[in-house]
Amino acid sequence: MMKFDSDDVRAMIADGSMLPVVTHEMIHVLGFGTLWPTRASNCANSCLIYDANAAGRCYASEQYAAMGLPGSLLVESQGQPQDGTYCSHWSEDQLGAELMSGLFDPAVPYNPLTAITIGGLQDAGYSVDYAQAEPLAEPARSRQLREARLAAADKALLRAPRTVRRLNRDVIRTIPVGYSEAHEWGLRQQGAK
Repeated sequence: MMKFDSDDVRAMIADGSMLPVVTHEMIHVLGFGTLWPTRASNCANSCLIYDANAAGRCYASEQYAAMGLPGSLLVESQGQPQDGTYCSHWSEDQLGAELMSGLFDPAVPYNPLTAITIGGLQDAGYSVDYAQAEPLAEPARSRQLREARLAAADKALLRAPRTVRRLNRDVIRTIPVGYSEAHEWGLRQQGAK
């Protein structure tokens, strides 16, 4: 069962985030993040590569590779266990605004349900329809490409504070006026090391 606070619902309707947030949470209810294909992906030993030590086929990893994305499909390893994001979402740095990454920013209008997430549902045992997949906004969203994009945007200073929230609407951080998103992202990366 999913429950939403009425104030949160009003805010999500106002900023247009209701559909992606509800869809994201419904996919968790179906087992996304708890029915990963391996114990390693379930953070028993580590929390990084989605299909590490998998005995069988991993459809999400196959879809990731088919999209021409570099390296292995990663799960979110930033943060702490039990914080709601760690090891239960796709890597934010790798897939950005994909529907099942752990952070939601209402300023990003497109949160696609990609073939990668559909593959994750197939890995959990569901029959799926890949024809329903949406493309990533930036098909090759590796860390290097994201760093380059943010470095180019470093001169764009915010004129109003910007709040970044978890999908459950908890505030993660507020980027103050006068800071760029690239500066904020750089601070986040330094803190993760």
